[in-house]
Amino acid sequence: MTLTIAIILSYSIAIAGIFAVIRFKHTTRFYHPFLFFIWTALASEIINDICIRFFHSTEVNSNIYTLIEFLLIVWLFAQWNSIYTDKKFYYTILVIGFAVWVLDNLLLYSLQHQNSIFRIFYAILFVYLSIMQINKLIFSSEKNIVYNSQFIICIAFLIYFSYKATFEIFFLVQVGWSNNFYVQLFTIFVFVNLFSNILYAFAVLCIPKKQKFILPY
Repeated sequence: MTLTIAIILSYSIAIAGIFAVIRFKHTTRFYHPFLFFIWTALASEIINDICIRFFHSTEVNSNIYTLIEFLLIVWLFAQWNSIYTDKKFYYTILVIGFAVWVLDNLLLYSLQHQNSIFRIFYAILFVYLSIMQINKLIFSSEKNIVYNSQFIICIAFLIYFSYKATFEIFFLVQVGWSNNFYVQLFTIFVFVNLFSNILYAFAVLCIPKKQKFILPY
C-alpha cells in the first residue's frame, strides 16, 4: 500500500465529522466528547498531512494528539457514567494517564520520537472500558442493541484499540522482524482504522436526539 492511499483512507473520518456537524445541535451533552473526538481526529489527520509534506515527520503532532484523544475518551466514559458511578475513578485514570504521557514523551523520550508506552497504556485501558460498557448494555438494554450508539462506539473502540495496542507493542519490542513485516502491520492498521471510522459515522447517526422539555403552565 502506498502512503498516498493510506492518507486518503485516513480521511474517512471526515464522513463521521460531517454527520457530527449536522447532528450536533440535536445531540445530548453525553455524546459531545465523542463528537469532539471525531473532529479532533480529523484535524490531526490534516495536520499530519501537512507535516508529512513540509517536515517529513508527524511525531510531534501524533504524540500531542494521543493525549487529547485520551482526555476526550475518558471524558466520554465519565459522561456516560454507567460503569463506574464514582467520578474519582475517572479523575484517577486522568492523573495516571497524564503522568504516563509525561514519562513517555518528555522524560524517557521526546516529542520528536515515536513513543509507544502511553499508546499501549491507554489502548488497553479503553479496551477494558469498552468491554465493561458492552457487557452492561447487553444486560440492560431493552431495545435492539445493534442500533445503540454506545454499543457501536464501544465495538469500534474495542476493534481499533485492540489492534493499536498490538501494533504499538511490536514497535516497542524490537525483535528483529523484517521491514516487510512492519509494512504489513501498518497496512492492516489502515484498514482497521477505516472500519472504525465507518462505525463512528454509523454511531453518530444512531445517537438519540436531545429531549425537548415542555414547561408546565
